[in-house]
Amino acid sequence: MRLVLLSGALVCALVRISDAGTIHVPGEVPTILAALDQAVSGDSVLVAPGNYTDTSDRIVLECTNLATHRSCGFIRSGVSLIGLGGAEQTVLDVGGTGDLITLSTLTITPTGPEAIYLEGITITGGEYGIRAGCSEGPLKMAGCRIVQNGNLPIVFGEIDLSMEDCVIADNGPGEGGAGGVRNGAASDVELRRCTFARNGNGGLQMIGAS
Repeated sequence: MRLVLLSGALVCALVRISDAGTIHVPGEVPTILAALDQAVSGDSVLVAPGNYTDTSDRIVLECTNLATHRSCGFIRSGVSLIGLGGAEQTVLDVGGTGDLITLSTLTITPTGPEAIYLEGITITGGEYGIRAGCSEGPLKMAGCRIVQNGNLPIVFGEIDLSMEDCVIADNGPGEGGAGGVRNGAASDVELRRCTFARNGNGGLQMIGAS
């Protein structure tokens, strides 16, 4: 297991986009929330520039516990979410605070070992930006911004995380000693050309990671 902080050539291959297995937002489906509900492993959800704020409250499994999440999207294993205009123009904003619920701008709901890909999106406005729990497959991100979330931008359990050219900035005080990226169990973490700035309680907390 390893924690890699590098600058250099792009390692993770970007998702190959084809006409098959794609869902266009809002051209075919009006919201990211609805598109991710339709998407299955191998599909790509391609999002036009815009500010996407539609949310849903759902009970999800966080490792061994059930919790209610309010989120702009619930993404399954093997699905790619790609902002066609880049992160500056494609924004998921859950918009505020939740009462007695976990407010996550994007919630990962694992269904298998396949990787989840996020590219060219901004994730903001949540108690948590991305909450992954104990997903089976890895989470891979490129060119994303996780900014202005009230607690932690990314919190994850027993999954591997790869981030390239991402910005994690202006997030809240965090929990357990981290205001940036926090993992809660053994996993591999690889960061390339990422920027951490002005997070409330530091940038990284690795528990059992390498």
